[in-house]
Amino acid sequence: MLLPAADDLRTVSATPLATGPVISGSLQPERGTDLRAEVSAVVLPVLKGHGEPVRAGEPDRAPGRRRHP
Repeated sequence: MLLPAADDLRTVSATPLATGPVISGSLQPERGTDLRAEVSAVVLPVLKGHGEPVRAGEPDRAPGRRRHP
């Protein structure tokens, strides 16, 4: 049986473990990438513009258009 030595024991308490200086600003990635699909296809009408919110229940295609299998 292996017994712990006094140096192996630590007392813990419920306190925040965060340390260091308080800083402000934003984080930016060191590098980034854009992914693009290269697929031969026909684009159907786009119902939303860039940045427009999408809500549950809104149609995902133009009225009268069938979903392609």
